[in-house]
Amino acid sequence: MISEKSIFPAKKKGQLYYQVWHGVLPLKKIERDAASNLDQMYLNEAKRDGKNTDYMLAGNDFTEQIYENSFWFSGKVLRYGTPSLDGIIGAPRNKIAKDTKRQLGLSDTTKKVSFLLSDVP
Repeated sequence: MISEKSIFPAKKKGQLYYQVWHGVLPLKKIERDAASNLDQMYLNEAKRDGKNTDYMLAGNDFTEQIYENSFWFSGKVLRYGTPSLDGIIGAPRNKIAKDTKRQLGLSDTTKKVSFLLSDVP
């Protein structure tokens, strides 16, 4: 079985890992809530992924609570919007980018790389 969690490269020292879920409202059981129905290999990968995750992005209180309770994750949930809807509802991207850089101590000219993988077929 190959899951999106099994193909991530090792996290390097000083590297930040943002977990960006594609769903707007996670209405199904996920990760910890569905553990009894998931393959052990997937569970191991999910737990490892949770330990590596520094931040998760959420767009509302409901999603934030799901993230805090349903993942093996102890980082911080950032309320910066929902990636799948931001382009539709017009989230203030420049403000989000500037705020994120400021929080991370980065200059406005610092370049970043994002690896945004969806489900593997």
